[in-house]
Amino acid sequence: MQRALPSSTVRNPDEEPVSHARQKSALLPIVAKDVESRRVSIYNERTHAKFPLLGLQVKNTSGAHLMQGPVTVFEGSVYGGDAKIADLQPNEERLISYAVDLGTEVDAKPSSDDGRITAIKAVKGVIHPTTKVRETRTYTVANRNDAERSLLIEHPVRSDYELADADKPTETAADVYRFAVKGSAGKTKTKAITEEGLLNQSITIADTNDDKIRFFLSKTAITFGVMAALEQAMALRWAPQKDQREVGRQ
Repeated sequence: MQRALPSSTVRNPDEEPVSHARQKSALLPIVAKDVESRRVSIYNERTHAKFPLLGLQVKNTSGAHLMQGPVTVFEGSVYGGDAKIADLQPNEERLISYAVDLGTEVDAKPSSDDGRITAIKAVKGVIHPTTKVRETRTYTVANRNDAERSLLIEHPVRSDYELADADKPTETAADVYRFAVKGSAGKTKTKAITEEGLLNQSITIADTNDDKIRFFLSKTAITFGVMAALEQAMALRWAPQKDQREVGRQ
């Protein structure tokens, strides 16, 4: 990393003085140390639905604070791309991307079940069922490269859902879970991520039919108190018609 400095005497990271003439400028190295990095591909469906991005997992092992700015990435002696990195404190890690990984293709497919009612309440003529739903997104990764790919799948964090899988994410950011997937050269691999969430509904008894009420009465999640209240509501609904039939028989 280099930066233009005015005429002065400065010290480099090794505390060696550097003298420079007045009214002159020069490029002086501020940090001249290697930093730890690991090559990865980063897939985020919202960024690109089909291809991941080539990236680096960078750890600041220089011992100095690295300010934000542009970064040029080389793969060996070949230009790889440009990226921008945020401020890095010593030993802090950052994920950067610099190009599209056209050799890896990802297909994300959602699926969900019909849900399972876990609780039923009835308050002031309104039924409040709570349904637990399971949603799964299956990521199919096809690696057409001639070498293994280390892929990080970024799956969105949703406040009303929790991960249901036994395997935990590799890391969790503010808005995404990251799952590491190894893709062998020329092979296809899948990663399924399942989440569970609670769906709350409000159904007015006066606006629903008896078949719907009987549906709730058949659920194991209903309590005896709510069952009695719904049966009473059905009886009260038919009471006027029953009275009219009895009057008609007289």
